[in-house]
Amino acid sequence: MGYELVPRVDRALARAHVRDLETVHRRAELADAEIAGIGRVAQRAIYRALEVNLVRAQAERMDPDGTDQYAFLATTGMTQMAQVIARVRGGL
Repeated sequence: MGYELVPRVDRALARAHVRDLETVHRRAELADAEIAGIGRVAQRAIYRALEVNLVRAQAERMDPDGTDQYAFLATTGMTQMAQVIARVRGGL
């Protein structure tokens, strides 16, 4: 009977090892997906920031008196985009 114990222990250890490896792979896949998502959001935010700056520059040429307001609005918008990226990273 003692001889059956060793194969059972070996099989249990093998199953535990497979579960551990699957857990590591799942965590790695989740981390990869999170990184890809953050990258997409950050890239979109950068493009939007560039668009905002282009529109701001056009508005300043059209109405130089509003320069301070345009800069404030652009800065506020970019700050909010950065907060969205931070929330995506934080999982909120």
